[in-house]
Amino acid sequence: MECMYCNRMFSTKHSLATHKSRYHNTDFRSECESNESLIMLMMKAVLDGDIVLTTAEKERLKPARESIRKIVDCEKSLSEVFDKNLELAIKLIIKLVKQKFPTLIFDSP
Repeated sequence: MECMYCNRMFSTKHSLATHKSRYHNTDFRSECESNESLIMLMMKAVLDGDIVLTTAEKERLKPARESIRKIVDCEKSLSEVFDKNLELAIKLIIKLVKQKFPTLIFDSP
């Protein structure tokens, strides 16, 4: 994928979104919200134990665990509970899913 601002190439939409957020002031949150159903599925896989977490990874997700549970249970939308803890948790979850399924092609943040 190519950055529309500087024409730099990226292998995934996530890396492109991170680049745009960092260098061109676009928002990771809006990328997540536009892919909320995929993010929710990844969160559910983590909560259901389909993706095994180390103790350190569990600790890193702990501050956002309640928000993740509300999203997965459809009590709240991602936009209603989005904060810095949830942003960090989503980035970690995406990384973990990519590690477990390295051949999976993401069209998400």
